[in-house]
Amino acid sequence: MRNLVIKVKSYWIIISVVIIVALVAGYFVWSRNGNGHEEILVVEKGDFAQTISVSGKVIPAKSVELGFNKSGKVTQVPVSVGQRVAAGQLIAEIDSTEALLALEKAKIDLKEIIENESPANLSGLTKDAEDGLNNLNQIFLDLPAVVNGLEDVLGNYQMSPYLLNLPDDKAKDYYNKANAGYYKALGEYKKALANYQGADRPISEEKAKLLVEETYLMLQTLTQVTKDTNLYINYVYDEAVTASGSVTDTNLIRDKASLSTWLQSVNNNLISITSSRDALKSSSFNIEAQKLVVSQKEHDYENHFLRAPFTGVITRLDVKVGEIATAGQANVAMDGVGLFQIESFIPEVYIANLKVGNPAEVTLDAYGSTVGFSAKIISIDPAETIRDGISTYKTKLQFVAENSRIKSGMTANLLIISLQKPDTIAVPLSAIITLDGQKIVKLKVGEEVVDQPVELGETGALGSTEIISGLKVGDEVILNPEAK
Repeated sequence: MRNLVIKVKSYWIIISVVIIVALVAGYFVWSRNGNGHEEILVVEKGDFAQTISVSGKVIPAKSVELGFNKSGKVTQVPVSVGQRVAAGQLIAEIDSTEALLALEKAKIDLKEIIENESPANLSGLTKDAEDGLNNLNQIFLDLPAVVNGLEDVLGNYQMSPYLLNLPDDKAKDYYNKANAGYYKALGEYKKALANYQGADRPISEEKAKLLVEETYLMLQTLTQVTKDTNLYINYVYDEAVTASGSVTDTNLIRDKASLSTWLQSVNNNLISITSSRDALKSSSFNIEAQKLVVSQKEHDYENHFLRAPFTGVITRLDVKVGEIATAGQANVAMDGVGLFQIESFIPEVYIANLKVGNPAEVTLDAYGSTVGFSAKIISIDPAETIRDGISTYKTKLQFVAENSRIKSGMTANLLIISLQKPDTIAVPLSAIITLDGQKIVKLKVGEEVVDQPVELGETGALGSTEIISGLKVGDEVILNPEAK
């Protein structure tokens, strides 16, 4: 954005001052005569901007709370608060002795089956296998809506107003259990889908059995996560009804209805795949099925290890060696590394002027107003959020560059640029007066002062107003006019 340097022109000059006016096209001339002094703006074209000033809070682009999927005695915690960890890095472990023994036994059983298995005829499919593959096809058409929907619901509640003014911590406990289970369900879903899509066509009888078994186990996990999420949403909904007699939050109403639909969908699919699984289990046990058993045991063994889901920094660590970790309890919190974001709740009177991509100038209270950063809007919630009785819209901005000085939780002051126009004529609002219902400015023409009608456009920063018509470059506008 270009600042305009002020030029000085003498009339009956006693003193002249050079200043800089941001966002107003033109330059000032000061003169004094027997009646005092005049401030004159000599019109030039320049950059015109419309800005919105709001505050917000710095948040990480990613954050998560983690916990074990099963209870057990903690045997090691090789990290500390503030430590940076890589994706997949071990954070904590519970006693895995029994799970390791079960895994080794499954591997021995697989070896025996391989040694005793006779060559199988894999050409053609039984009716049970065909039915199973049909069920798989329908399941993988139905589940994306459930999986993506759960991600949206759980991702929306970390800083959600749903958690405000609740009488106890039950909502948080329910949410943490659902959120921790979702990562397991998502991994199983992606794996099952990839195996189904990547299977050689036509799919053999034995491969069909393997896919059905894998999808059955995945659906058990996903069904439980959907139930846990449904429990969480219904609890928050009931508390809202108890507090105010009704629920007006559209997000909460929508999510409650969606969870009911998703729960019915996963239950129906679990029933269908269970039927196919039971029919196929009557066939002889095979190598692929036992490989799945080994995979299950490996997965169960891995559940004794808490690992970082992405590269980040440990921000909370409520687990110690020798303690008993409880299943579903969030013991660890971590933030992702990379570009931080800013979350701001912008009043509805300003939101119509904003869109994704608008740039912003940012200062942080921690460093004062002289240290600036750049950001841009990356999302604006479509639904309102009531804060202190005012309708607001949660808006997220992202810093355009990494900077070690930016920390999560810092207070940010935002100057969001909602409109930019180059080569625009603009004058201070104080220069415009109303005469006989018409907007005019006072022009200095030689020694004369004349009334010049103008058509106004947008209102910009620092009290400037766009002039659509009525002024040209070089006109001398009196800034302290008095209507006569």
